[in-house]
Amino acid sequence: MLKPVLLEQVATANIFTQEKRQFPFEYMNYETADRYNTELEIALPTGKTFEQIPANVEKNFLHMRYSLTFKKKVQINCV
Repeated sequence: MLKPVLLEQVATANIFTQEKRQFPFEYMNYETADRYNTELEIALPTGKTFEQIPANVEKNFLHMRYSLTFKKKVQINCV
């Protein structure tokens, strides 16, 4: 089984401090990006194939969206 390591950081972490807050924290005012996109490409050795491809995932919460899409591409080697 192939288990790729995803080092995905989906937030700006250095905005949090240990100081006591007196007002609510409005995260959207501190985030530096509206969207995060990570692509991972896996090339199998010659003669190897995937037995199955995972199902796509899409989750929504309030105004936030998370999706994970799997696509099988055929690589053509040019000489």
